[in-house]
Amino acid sequence: MKFNVYIDESGEAGISKIRDADTGGASPYFVMAAVVCQPTAEVYAKNVFQDARDVIGKKKWKHATELGHRQKVYLARELNRLPVRFFAVVSRKKNIG
Repeated sequence: MKFNVYIDESGEAGISKIRDADTGGASPYFVMAAVVCQPTAEVYAKNVFQDARDVIGKKKWKHATELGHRQKVYLARELNRLPVRFFAVVSRKKNIG
């Protein structure tokens, strides 16, 4: 059975200077996420995602940070309906190295 895997990372680069309450720097967490789907589910997923984008109403956005709380909740609920699997690994950078 064929599957497609899409992987993305989140977090600013760098582990030598990490942001905290008192100093600036890179984000304190590194996130690696993936979605795994069969090719037939991918077509359905693209349609659901496009419908969600239309409902959200923002013309251009690439990152969830550009959405408000209600928009993020709506998008998460819509994506939860998809016949796909989501995976994520979150690591606190201070623990790396």
